[in-house]
Amino acid sequence: MAANRDDVIRALSRLSQDATLEQIRYEFETIFGILEGGRDFEEGRTHSHEDVMEMARQCLSKRSGRTAPAGT
Repeated sequence: MAANRDDVIRALSRLSQDATLEQIRYEFETIFGILEGGRDFEEGRTHSHEDVMEMARQCLSKRSGRTAPAGT
C-alpha cells in the first residue's frame, strides 16, 4: 500500500504549481483507476475480450427483443 501511495504522490507532484483542482482530481482519478484495475487483474476480476463481446451481444439482443446467435 505504501508503494501505491508513493506512486500517487510522485505522479501528482509532477503537476504544475498552478494546477487547478479539476486537473488534480483528473490525475488522481486516472491513477486510482489504473491501480484499481491492476488489483482487479491480480484478483481475477476480469473478463476476456470474447466474453465482453458476448455479453454486449446478449445485452443488445435483449434490448431489441431478438436472440443473438452465439459466436457472432
